[in-house]
Amino acid sequence: MRRKIIIPHNKPTLGAREMLAVDRVINSGWVAQGREVLNFESEISEFLNINYGHTVLVSSGTAALFLALWVLRSKGGRVGVPVYSCSALRNAIKMSGAIPVYLDCLGESPNLDVNSNQLSNIDFLIAPSMYGIPINFNNFNNFNNFKVIEDLAQAFGAKENGIPIGLRGELGITSFYATKLITTGGQGGAIFSHNKNLIDEIRDYREFDNRRDKKNRFNFQMTDIQAAIGREQLKQFGIFREKRESIFMSYKDAGLDMLDSQDSAY
Repeated sequence: MRRKIIIPHNKPTLGAREMLAVDRVINSGWVAQGREVLNFESEISEFLNINYGHTVLVSSGTAALFLALWVLRSKGGRVGVPVYSCSALRNAIKMSGAIPVYLDCLGESPNLDVNSNQLSNIDFLIAPSMYGIPINFNNFNNFNNFKVIEDLAQAFGAKENGIPIGLRGELGITSFYATKLITTGGQGGAIFSHNKNLIDEIRDYREFDNRRDKKNRFNFQMTDIQAAIGREQLKQFGIFREKRESIFMSYKDAGLDMLDSQDSAY
């Protein structure tokens, strides 16, 4: 009788370092959003080579998408989104009061063709870099036609010509869900931008409590326990990247039909 072998789907790599980080936070007596979140935001900004204060951590990747759409005033607008993508994109668009416009991907790539005529009637674009392959913005002619949110949920840490991607539009977002390149313990997300005004407005939305201006806000905060896990994961990013590359090459060497890794820019 043949024994079945089950290959885990993106099993998170969590161990002693993360356990010690969680223990540190618990012993501090402060487990809600606090110093760990602030430090993790700073470390992500450094990782992406952007200025201090240009990253906001939130409770999930979906929350990051929603807040990016919210701060760009997408309500009532048409948001382009690849038909081959996570349901979180559609959900965030609907929750923001915008209209999803489903777009085809390239024939030779899971990513969108950003110069296609199908993008001629949208106001915003969520542009994921699927499977770690940076979406191709070379010869991109539409930055003046619509606003772009780069989605790095599957490509956090990817680079193009040695420069981290995710900042080629108005905003970039990522997810720290359990299946992503690094995790903050199961859920979590981040928003980043060169535009500090947009980031400050999102941060103000996240800081929902003890406010007197009567603006509508929601609790999208990350906990210090999550941030402490994320900080340790970020330190190990190079190791995780190399392990994924090794697994990819094992499948490719075995003759499996894989996406061309030459476009991957980790």
